Amino acid sequence: MKVDIRDVTAVNSLRPLEVAAYLRAKQWDRQHSAPSASVWTKGSGDGRFEAVVPLQQGQRDFALRMGELLHTVAVAEGRSQADVFSDLL
Repeated sequence: MKVDIRDVTAVNSLRPLEVAAYLRAKQWDRQHSAPSASVWTKGSGDGRFEAVVPLQQGQRDFALRMGELLHTVAVAEGRSQADVFSDLL
């Protein structure tokens, strides 16, 4: 069963530093960072994925961006969003 996590409260509970640590542990490569976000990639060519980690939880679009990251990581790793979300917590 495919599950998309859309609960704003749940997605807002993800912490940027913990998400970055997870990506690092899963061999994602940090490409660059700005005050508001960091960009991570995995793979190459047509199999390349890019995930943007929002760094400021107070941003209006934090939950939207974290939801996009959750979707991207799940697809890149061939796992469910629920499993990735659980690991990110």
